[in-house]
Amino acid sequence: MRLDSAECRRLIVDGISTDGVVPAWTTLLAPALIHIGAKHAATQAIIEVEHLLSTEISFALAGVPRPVGSGRILLACADEEQHSLALEALSAALAEQHIAARLLGARVPPTALREAIRRAGPNIVVVWAQTADTADPRQLTEVFMTRPTAKLVMAAGPGWDDAHPLDGVRRPESLAEAVSIITGA
Repeated sequence: MRLDSAECRRLIVDGISTDGVVPAWTTLLAPALIHIGAKHAATQAIIEVEHLLSTEISFALAGVPRPVGSGRILLACADEEQHSLALEALSAALAEQHIAARLLGARVPPTALREAIRRAGPNIVVVWAQTADTADPRQLTEVFMTRPTAKLVMAAGPGWDDAHPLDGVRRPESLAEAVSIITGA
């Protein structure tokens, strides 16, 4: 609440380096973001706190050493989805397992996602949607129709809860489950 970015950064980096990305995300980072989001929803205030914390989390996740190579995993937010921290956490968690991934980030238009699949030929494609407004199953249909076809398509995030993704699309319930599915693939 004090907007102490240095202390936030220290706590986040310490949590990640001590416990790992998945435990830090599950027990520290996501709960803090949810708490601040709930306070904002109730008061329409403290958006600056949420932005500062999100920025510090993003910096800390980016600091997790990445393996050499670009990998055959493509991580992208759904079209118009601005919340990318969970995908950043997935990328960092995979990096801890020495698995490289391409992270496209927020608001990936369907045309850009198709082109990335064509150019990179990923084995795994993860599409993140935080909200129901951004979880359009047509985006997943396009992923399946784009060649080369990914062996595994995941619809990650709470936005997909009521979207009824296509058959064959995996729906991880948590960061830990997403990592487990990918490492087992």
